[in-house]
Amino acid sequence: MVEDTANIRRLVVGVLKSRGYDVVESDDGADGWVKATAGGVDLVLLDAMLPRKTGFEVCSDLKKDARFSGIPVLLLSAVAEEPGSVGLKEKCGADDFLAKPFRIQELVERVERLLGPGRRE
Repeated sequence: MVEDTANIRRLVVGVLKSRGYDVVESDDGADGWVKATAGGVDLVLLDAMLPRKTGFEVCSDLKKDARFSGIPVLLLSAVAEEPGSVGLKEKCGADDFLAKPFRIQELVERVERLLGPGRRE
């Protein structure tokens, strides 16, 4: 979970841990990149607007690297998508996009869908 807003990060991490997921967290894009590429990561929840390296950059770099391109990325952003424009997830290759503010249940459902049935890691 890479999110620079501490309250959002704590909420999401707490909910996912309560559902049995192991969660690694970061508050900036550069550190998030290091943690995402260190191994053992099954999914990246990624805020779009982050310090040091944006979520768009982290996502794009993950998807361009064959070692990490298979890791699903759920991009989170308060940036509104313009009707008829290239979507935010398409800009960086994210697997899914969720606009802020979001319902926590919707986030959990998308995590479960991206990870597949029975995955709690």
